[in-house]
Amino acid sequence: MQRFNLVDEPFIVALGMDNRMHEISLLEALIHAHRYVDIGGEMATQDAAITRLLLAIVHTVFSRTNEDGIESPLEDEDEAIDRWSEIWEMGQFPEVPIRNYLETWHDRFWLFHPERPFYQVPDVYGLTAENALEKTGLSNPDCTGPKTKATFTSAKLNGEIGESGNKVRLFSPRLRAAKRTLTFAEAARWLITFHGFDDASGKESKESKGARTEKADDSIGVGWLGKLSLAQAVGRNLFETLMLNCVFIRDGRELFGEDRPTWEREVLEVRERNYIPVPDNFAEILTIQSRRVLLIADEKSVLGFASYGGDFFNREGAVNEQFTMWTVPKASKGKSSLPVPRYQDLPVQMWREISSLLIREEPGSGSGHYPPGVVSWIRRLPENLSPSIIAFRYVKIKYDSKNCSATNCISDSLSMSRDLLTKLGENRLIRIAQEVKKCDDAAYAVKRFGENLFDAEGGDMNGRQFKSNREARIDAGNIAAERYYFEMDLPFRRWLMSLSARDSREKFEHDIQVLRKIACDNALRLGRQMYESSSPSAFAGHWSGKESSERKHCSSPEAYLIFQRMVGRALNTEKKDECASSVHDRQRE
Repeated sequence: MQRFNLVDEPFIVALGMDNRMHEISLLEALIHAHRYVDIGGEMATQDAAITRLLLAIVHTVFSRTNEDGIESPLEDEDEAIDRWSEIWEMGQFPEVPIRNYLETWHDRFWLFHPERPFYQVPDVYGLTAENALEKTGLSNPDCTGPKTKATFTSAKLNGEIGESGNKVRLFSPRLRAAKRTLTFAEAARWLITFHGFDDASGKESKESKGARTEKADDSIGVGWLGKLSLAQAVGRNLFETLMLNCVFIRDGRELFGEDRPTWEREVLEVRERNYIPVPDNFAEILTIQSRRVLLIADEKSVLGFASYGGDFFNREGAVNEQFTMWTVPKASKGKSSLPVPRYQDLPVQMWREISSLLIREEPGSGSGHYPPGVVSWIRRLPENLSPSIIAFRYVKIKYDSKNCSATNCISDSLSMSRDLLTKLGENRLIRIAQEVKKCDDAAYAVKRFGENLFDAEGGDMNGRQFKSNREARIDAGNIAAERYYFEMDLPFRRWLMSLSARDSREKFEHDIQVLRKIACDNALRLGRQMYESSSPSAFAGHWSGKESSERKHCSSPEAYLIFQRMVGRALNTEKKDECASSVHDRQRE
């Protein structure tokens, strides 16, 4: 039975120009993209996944046809830039080629279909759309969980809850029975997100283990997007966002292979944990099926789903992915190293990663890093057509130590002058990154001050630190550093927005000094607040260290003097001792 076609049915949540949220279909989202500000789903991960689906369609259509819908595959880089420019100048996507494409592949977008359900397989371990409700027991209102393997309730599919059934999620946005159901529109959104960001808690079947020829370390792991530090460009509306991310030239150097999105496959791939080569085309890597899924639904809603591992490939050298920051490990002797998507945690503030986002650094004595391919693509675009202000955003899912559940989601955005991405702005970007490093050094000084104040308060327990004390000391320092980054966040963004590659050298150097003064003032102000709020016990200080030769005295005045010197060295400034008056005040107390 065919139900709920994504081409026609509204399921994408988008922010309209009226500042209201609207549910729209695939067709509406594309032909009227200029009428919406952006995708506005329940989570940033969902927005990123939906954007990639829309991009796959846009790229497939316009890599094959021109703006008039006439078949004309791209032949070279110049033609790609010309076609992009013509569509950009229209201010909206031409309706005819998009409508023709979606009508051609209309039957592949049914959310429920006996043979080709969208982003799904028709059979999971013997479960099908016809028998799944009965076999799993999900049709029973009193059912506490599915009875079959690799099957979950809708609470697991819903990224806002992510409840696997092993334990109840605290502070869930939905309660009791409401957690177990999703509307068809909600299920479609979360299904697309699930392929990209699912955790690695799924177990491999015995049949798959026996048939697998890859090495054990070629594990499927989390979904493909969960392995990335996902970064995208952002425009003034959804049309501009899709156009800026519609990368026709891979890494700004060459065309991709012919697009093959997953719904165009003649034969549906159903093999479990299927190792594949890195896709050579833009649309396939955007629609990679990291899981084999079957939604379990009644007449009105989705109650659960069955899932097992799907397609995966090695992360090393997968540079056809255009929307991640890359780390280049230090090469071993006589060997070269391949770039890998950055997998480390990202800071809350995106400007702290401006070097990894925008600057290419070859590995030398240490590791290097490459910017996302979309940055190289934007640098190739005609400067007079692309917006004068360019923005980027990133999203990162943090998993637990075994990648079995998501523990946090980090997302942020950053805006700057477009001309900083030109040849004229290359050296200035390097200087900006250097100033960010100085801010990091100042934050480290604040962190050390927080740790030293902890010792001055007696947290060291006279050298008999328990694990909880060591963790508490680290936490004290980290909290202090995050307070500093919070104080610097808005001033840095305003400062970055004020810069232009066309400014004179004198003005740019003056702007650098302005930022350093802001960074220094914020650090010293925060340090003074921490010093003045410390206890009399910290003023008197404590001895730390086990052995007599290692014992040292730590007090808040001593820690404050060290802190000031560290800030001065970090920001190349000379500050007088500002704690003297406070010391005398505390002595009088």
